[in-house]
Amino acid sequence: MSLNPWFWQYLKIKMRNETYIEFGHSNIKSFNAVHNINHKDLKELKRFVQGKDDKFIFIITNETLRKDVEDFFKKEKIDHLELRKENIIKNLEYRYDTNDIGIDRMLLCEYISRKGIADFVFISFGTAITFNIVSNNVFKGGAIIPSAYKMYSSLYSLSGIRSKITKDMRYKRSGNHFSRNTQESVSYGIYELINSYIERYLNTFDRFEFFSTGGGIEHQMILDNTKIKYDKELFYKAVINGKYKWKD
Repeated sequence: MSLNPWFWQYLKIKMRNETYIEFGHSNIKSFNAVHNINHKDLKELKRFVQGKDDKFIFIITNETLRKDVEDFFKKEKIDHLELRKENIIKNLEYRYDTNDIGIDRMLLCEYISRKGIADFVFISFGTAITFNIVSNNVFKGGAIIPSAYKMYSSLYSLSGIRSKITKDMRYKRSGNHFSRNTQESVSYGIYELINSYIERYLNTFDRFEFFSTGGGIEHQMILDNTKIKYDKELFYKAVINGKYKWKD
């Protein structure tokens, strides 16, 4: 069994966050949810799958949602199969606890490695920002830091700051930059923290290839960097082009 390449017809339902649940076979349907899928979204999903004879393959990157999805499929008697990490036919060696790595990170690194690239750094912008190192076809971990939104949320809750973070994260680099207001102070501080990680990886792994995907405002800071290849649809491509083994 494989995922069908008609995934370009996917429908996105945008909710509160960038934690993905990917549904797919002839299509991919994504729900961005934090802790649950509400009734309206389940009705939309029911309409989406009605009349389809294919087994419905889905991927969950948020463990808290698994029971909701399983209960829904059983109730609606939808033939389904979950894509898990153990289904992925691996091209990489992992010197890392694979029980502790998200399936999205694994899928993306496997996809890049199957393109014949042995040394690369992959940066994913989501609720958290992950830096993933693959050297000589060995996954060696990396770093995970909060997104700009999460950093701002912490400042908001801890200090009572009400100035919103700017939506433009492509600051002009200048050693003499001085903030003119609280919004600039918060935005520039968050920018510098995230950018320092990006620059550190670029300098440390200067001979590696760099790839990135994801949304949020953070990805803006790498769009002008010719060293980093950005593709917003990279996760979908990784899902469709991955190699899997199934028990049934």
